Amino acid sequence: MKEVIGIFVAFLIIKSSTTENQKTNEIIEKFINSSNRTVTFVSIDESITNTSMLINQHLLTPKHLLQLKSSSLKNCSNYANVDFYENEITLTKFQAYSKLEDILYLLEFSDFLIFTPSKFIASILKCIVQPMSRYLIIVTTMPILETSSITHMLNSTWIDNGALKIFILLYDKVITFNPFHRNDDGSFGKLNTFVVSFKSSETGFKNLNGYPLRVELFPATYTMARVKGVMKSVDDFHGPDSDVAKTMKEVLNATMILIKNDGAKFGFRSPNGTFTGALKSIQDRRSDVAFVTFFIKDYETQSIEFSAPVYSDDLCLIVKKAERIPQFMMPLITFDKSLWVALGLFCIFGVTIWSIIRLLNNKIYTTIGVKRIEFNLPSHIAKMSAAAQYFQIFIDSFILVVNAPLRRFPRVQSERIYTATVCMLSLNIIAIFQSGLATCYLHPMFYRNIETLEQFADSQLKIVIKYPAMMTDIFPEDSSALFHTLYTRMVLMPIPNLNMINITNDMNMAGVTRKTTLKVQKEEDLVHIIPECPRTYHLSYIIPRHWVLAEELNMIILDLKKAGLINKWIEDVNFRMKLETSRSHPPEPNQRSLQVDDLMLSFMILGVGSAVGLLLFIIEFCYMKHEHKMFEYLP
Repeated sequence: MKEVIGIFVAFLIIKSSTTENQKTNEIIEKFINSSNRTVTFVSIDESITNTSMLINQHLLTPKHLLQLKSSSLKNCSNYANVDFYENEITLTKFQAYSKLEDILYLLEFSDFLIFTPSKFIASILKCIVQPMSRYLIIVTTMPILETSSITHMLNSTWIDNGALKIFILLYDKVITFNPFHRNDDGSFGKLNTFVVSFKSSETGFKNLNGYPLRVELFPATYTMARVKGVMKSVDDFHGPDSDVAKTMKEVLNATMILIKNDGAKFGFRSPNGTFTGALKSIQDRRSDVAFVTFFIKDYETQSIEFSAPVYSDDLCLIVKKAERIPQFMMPLITFDKSLWVALGLFCIFGVTIWSIIRLLNNKIYTTIGVKRIEFNLPSHIAKMSAAAQYFQIFIDSFILVVNAPLRRFPRVQSERIYTATVCMLSLNIIAIFQSGLATCYLHPMFYRNIETLEQFADSQLKIVIKYPAMMTDIFPEDSSALFHTLYTRMVLMPIPNLNMINITNDMNMAGVTRKTTLKVQKEEDLVHIIPECPRTYHLSYIIPRHWVLAEELNMIILDLKKAGLINKWIEDVNFRMKLETSRSHPPEPNQRSLQVDDLMLSFMILGVGSAVGLLLFIIEFCYMKHEHKMFEYLP
């Protein structure tokens, strides 16, 4: 007999030397040799007594030997579906077991050779069987079950936990179940009989003969209903997920039955440990596959598996988009703050330089008449003190900086050279200012958006999440100090159909979403996505644990990715959304007429200047009137 590493082999020698017993021994030997896993022997109510079970000296001693009382099979739950997520059983080695609970961990790592009376077969299928292991059930007592009873039991086992690798020995024949065989009456399921062989029903996975696969599909990121509100079959959807489902349907010749979601869509784990949505459907095997993409991460259950990755996506923060800068503020933001400060300092510096030049020239031109001619001063200014002349220099300097016409240009060459230089500089500044101002009016400008997580941390905004699982999905508490700070900002709002767009805009809080979601749902322009996304995930479909068609599904996904079809389907959705957006929200024209709001600052300056001028006029008028009265009373 072939020795296989990790396989505990035992050989049963029946005392009787009849032909039937010889064939039974041969079948047992072939079952053990065809297994690449540990083989566990199970005897119900000492169906095989210790005296009748002999071990060949040249074989390994079996380390997994279970003698069960039939009472342990009564009222048992299906251990194959027990979720050991929170209390995994460490693999240990025992010489023998007396309780069913002692071999729970073997369900994942062992094949089973079971000796049992016929009346306990149904209980064994309920308590022990799970999809990954193989089972050879040898009936030790009469009566042998009818074919119809075996078909019913194996079909129920297939529906309940998806197990197919079950072989029942009837005389010299091995019986197994093929659920994908289509009968003449349209039903599915047939017993296959082999003579001393262990061919699995998996040979029929390439053609399911129209077998109904229960799939879950609902509107998601890349999946949309063709007609709003009509979602009765897979054909009522379009997008890459539905296209993968349709491809699987064609390749395997299957029928897709759409399972209605409970309203929780993807679902999550509740505090009491129960699941909702698609997660619950897959865990309960109510669905065979959910053709909606899930993040490949820990969902705190071992009852589901992931398919091959379909694509990847970023998990990002969204915040309220920066508001548009009012048009009347455009003249102020044409230059940066530092440039405005530089211009102000230049004005002060220019006044100082011109004042120094004038001070030096005053030593050359000493008489009032010469000063009035050379400095081109009004007669009343020339007669006033030096402070009045310097004040006039201050006013003329600002006139030059804004490129306004200077009423009186000095005749002194040194001052002419200086004023000409200032005029050239102010000409460039005004030209740049006017061109920048025109650009601001033609192209709307906005305040700065938040671009990094550090800037977001400084904003003190709260982060709204819809599911408790997102608490660690985006910001693990045990990561960097920045992530820990942002983790403490998260606020849970478990509200169905929570609209993150309204949350960010109306409540001025941040939200969490997939990067592609806003792009596909035509909401990309309504909020701002912080470019620095904290997490990137691969996404795939979820299936029941050890689903028999998992390999076929993975091969279909990988072939579609290799051919570039999934990326093509994704781009088709993006193009369709952009086309719909351009039709419903046509772009604004590049040119538009200026409105009163655009020139509000100019009118405000005009109004303030007019008010100040009027006030000064009233003051001067009152002053001159008062002076005129004083001259009337002089002798």
